[in-house]
Amino acid sequence: MVDTQELIKISSLEKYKITLDYNHWGFVQNTIIYLKEYEVGLEGAEFLLFLTEHYKEQLTEKEYRKSLYHIWYFYLKLLDKADLWHEFIDTFNKIKSNPDIVHPHSSNHITTETPLISRYRIIERKIAR
Repeated sequence: MVDTQELIKISSLEKYKITLDYNHWGFVQNTIIYLKEYEVGLEGAEFLLFLTEHYKEQLTEKEYRKSLYHIWYFYLKLLDKADLWHEFIDTFNKIKSNPDIVHPHSSNHITTETPLISRYRIIERKIAR
């Protein structure tokens, strides 16, 4: 496991924002999925969630919510691709209670997004078998 405090020393708010910038974030996600490095992606997403809380006071409310939404969406996507179905269900249920995880443009909660609901239902059926 990576030492979070060491990573914070080499991180910065500027680097954090660049990583989550629309163009960079898409590249990061696509690269991890293309390489099937789901565990690396999950660790990276967990660190980005940590940084989101670390930099919360320096982010606008919109930036904070947008970051949470995009990182959690990616995290759930990786859990699904890695066939970590129980973790997907647990995480989905856990984040239902966080009112900050909303779509940046529609204000819909992440757990109301149609693709995630569909995957949630499919995974529930797979687990039940």
